[in-house]
Amino acid sequence: MEDLAVYAAILAIAAVAAFTQAAVGFGYALVFAPIAAFLIAPSDAIAVSIASAAVINALLYVEYRPRTDLRPVGALVLTSVLAAPLGLWVLLVADEDLLRLFIAAGVLLSAAVNLRHPTREGPPREDRLLVQVVVGSVSGAMRGAVSMGGPPVILYQHWIGGGAASIRSRMFAFFFWGAIPTVLLAILTGVINADSWPYVLAACLGLVPGILGGRDLRPRINEVLFGRLSMGLLGGTASVAALGAALAIIQ
Repeated sequence: MEDLAVYAAILAIAAVAAFTQAAVGFGYALVFAPIAAFLIAPSDAIAVSIASAAVINALLYVEYRPRTDLRPVGALVLTSVLAAPLGLWVLLVADEDLLRLFIAAGVLLSAAVNLRHPTREGPPREDRLLVQVVVGSVSGAMRGAVSMGGPPVILYQHWIGGGAASIRSRMFAFFFWGAIPTVLLAILTGVINADSWPYVLAACLGLVPGILGGRDLRPRINEVLFGRLSMGLLGGTASVAALGAALAIIQ
C-alpha cells in the first residue's frame, strides 16, 4: 500500500511538472527532481526525471507550433550531449546528500542570474557560437548530474529574446534533440536501471493530463507574465531544492 502511494505521488508530481513545461516552455526536471527526491532516493529521482523527460520532450516537440528545427540549437545540443557523461560520472560517484546539494546549488545559481537578467524585449540578439558551446557544456554536465540541464539554456534563450513563442519553440527543440542521447548514456552507465523503470512508468502516466492543462493555459500567458513566470519558476524550484538539501544536512 505504501508503494502504491509513492507511485501515485510520483504520477501527480510528473503531472504538475508536465503542466509547467507545457505552459512556460521549461520546468519539468526543475519541478520533478527536487520534489520527487523527498519520496525516493535522489539518485532514483534524477534517473526517473532523465527518462520521463525524454517522453514529454518528444510529445511537446511534436505538438508545438511554430516548431524549431535542429540547426538553431545544434551547437547547444551537441555540446550538451558531449558534456553529459561528466555529469553522469558525478551522479555515480557522489553520495545522495551531495546530490541534493548539487540540485540546490544548480537551481539557486540559475535563479539568481535570471532575476538579474530578465527576458530581452524587442528584436532577438544573434546567436554566438562560443557562448552556445559554453552554455551547452554546462547544461550537459548539469543534466547528467542532476537531470536539470535546462537553466543555463533558459538563461541564454531569454538573453537572446524574441518573444515567448520563439523562446518556447527553441527550448522544446533543445530538450527534444538532447534528451534521447542522454537517456541512452544514462542506461549504458547504469544510472537508469531496473529499479527506475516502475517509477518512470508512473511518471509517464501523468504527462498527458499535465500537457493538456498546460497547453490550455499557454495562450493566456502574455509576454510580461511569461518573463515573470520564468523567473518565478526558477526561484520557486530553487527554494524547494534548497530545503531538501538543508534537511539532508541536518539529518
